[in-house]
Amino acid sequence: MDRSILIFDLKESLLEEANFNFQKVDILNLIELENALIGVNPDLVINLAAETKDNSMNLNDYVVNYLGVQNIVDTLTRMNYQGKFFHISTQYVRNAETPKSLPIEYGNPVNVYGLSKYIGETIVRKSKLVHWT
Repeated sequence: MDRSILIFDLKESLLEEANFNFQKVDILNLIELENALIGVNPDLVINLAAETKDNSMNLNDYVVNYLGVQNIVDTLTRMNYQGKFFHISTQYVRNAETPKSLPIEYGNPVNVYGLSKYIGETIVRKSKLVHWT
């Protein structure tokens, strides 16, 4: 059986040669996102799309890290998606001083970038998606 994997990223993927269905999709554009997901209906969705500069103090500079994630989650939920969703985050969601005994839900982001990724993680955790990591 052929398996379909869809990878979202902001730049060209180095994985294109590995038989993945890579699409450069603006996850902030709902129409573009929906067309990509509905057109493929993949078994696995990997979200690599992120703004990764970590020197801004403005949360709006990182909108793709949370609104983009919300758009993916909402679209997959509307599709009643039963495949797997991998969302890539960062170690910046927890400050080094945060006790390891605290669950991940008690994030202590290092900076505004970490906060944006923490918000994205929270969206995924609270979603109705069945299979996510």
